[in-house]
Amino acid sequence: MQKIPRSRISAGAQELLLRLFCAGCTARGAAGVAGVNRNTATRFFRIFRRRIALARAALAPLVGECAADECYLRGGPGGRKAARRGRSLAGKFAIAGAAQCDSATGVRRVRMARIERVDEGTLAEFVRGGVEAGATVHTDSLASYKLARHGFRHLRVNHSFGFKNRRTGACTNVIEGCWAMLKRHLCRFCGGWRHNLDLWLREIEMRWECGTARFFKELDLLLC
Repeated sequence: MQKIPRSRISAGAQELLLRLFCAGCTARGAAGVAGVNRNTATRFFRIFRRRIALARAALAPLVGECAADECYLRGGPGGRKAARRGRSLAGKFAIAGAAQCDSATGVRRVRMARIERVDEGTLAEFVRGGVEAGATVHTDSLASYKLARHGFRHLRVNHSFGFKNRRTGACTNVIEGCWAMLKRHLCRFCGGWRHNLDLWLREIEMRWECGTARFFKELDLLLC
């Protein structure tokens, strides 16, 4: 890995920090293993996330068939104690996502973004920004999804009756898998992601697309 500019940390220590970052370690834990200050590890991890975000800014939109959904993370404005079950945004962050997985090639792509409201306009704007017009979008039965009005082929699945609509084939399991990974990863960091959520979302996108085996190689190339 190329040495980070204006850093006195050796190339070997930098590569170790990169490997620990890819393994999902916290900055505190990585600092102890690499023998550096905790603030140094935090700075390097932030640099890694910024490089990922910069590289992902120019990606093309999703095409073909994809699934869109929203999820909620505790710890938003109002604090964790204000959070309630359901779709209330009190004490939560709302995240919109769209994902696709090509079963023939194994290629996976995902887009995520924090949203302020879960209404038709906000969700449609997110989908238009991350999915090519005319694509087929699978969603759950939330009334705010009215994507047919915005140039998409829209298929719904009602999760009260099952995970897949047998008549239309609508299914959101792909994006649900992204949410599972997102929550598993963030729970290790005790809310440290709240102040730079956009950077963390870009990291999660790349982790999900690359998988464990390729994530280190792809990030190492971005840093060269």
